[in-house]
Amino acid sequence: MKTKRFVSFVGLCFLLVVGFSGQVGAADEKKLTAMEEQVTQMKMMVESYTSMLSSFIAELKTLKELKDQEETAYSEKIGELSIRLDKLETAVSNLESKVNEQSSEEDSAAQSVEYVTLDCEHSTQPAIQLILEGKNSSQKVFGDDAKVTFLKDKVVMKTDDFQYLIQYESGSVFQNGESVGFTCKFENLDSVLTSLGLD
Repeated sequence: MKTKRFVSFVGLCFLLVVGFSGQVGAADEKKLTAMEEQVTQMKMMVESYTSMLSSFIAELKTLKELKDQEETAYSEKIGELSIRLDKLETAVSNLESKVNEQSSEEDSAAQSVEYVTLDCEHSTQPAIQLILEGKNSSQKVFGDDAKVTFLKDKVVMKTDDFQYLIQYESGSVFQNGESVGFTCKFENLDSVLTSLGLD
């Protein structure tokens, strides 16, 4: 009788152990499944964040490239403007030099120009004085534009309407080939003729 009871007790313990192990195994499997699901979700989140980060990095890279291009274009533009400014400054400097040279030449020419003074008298009319530049050029004569030409023996002054001729030796004045009754005396004539190679 005791043997039967012992066997029955052992069998009951076995059944209890097996049943408890089954329950424990079932609980562990649920936890494992839940953990796997959580890991899967976390992987998906990591992949999503990684994709967003990659996109953000790509945008930053694009912005940096655009900025570099703009800076390069800006630098090139500044360089071009600097070159143009240098050229302009050089051109202005050259122009100023030419203007100064021309002014100096004009001043020198003005200083080197000889003048001839003619004191002309008439028996019945007031005396007049005429000052001519000692060179063959267009000048004002009695208020009119005239082409003045110095020759070996006379000076000729030709306007659109008249031609005046004054002889050096006699001082006689002729208008369109006719004497007008004036007689002129020259001052500084020899110096002018020498400068013109007419002495």
